[in-house]
Amino acid sequence: MEAAGLESVPIVEEPGQMSVRGCVLDLFPPGAQAPLRIELDDETVESVRTFDAGTQMSVEEQECADVW
Repeated sequence: MEAAGLESVPIVEEPGQMSVRGCVLDLFPPGAQAPLRIELDDETVESVRTFDAGTQMSVEEQECADVW
């Protein structure tokens, strides 16, 4: 993801950032209105949700998401 131009940070707060914590990937794609939280179970995506960058709380489950 860093090769795609995302900066690895401890907490995702603005577009162009990503964070990996265990099986949770937070990313804020450039041009997106809200960051995404992707929960993984090994190689399976368990959930994709938008979240509030200020509170870090999940907002809405997504059926699918464009990352790039």
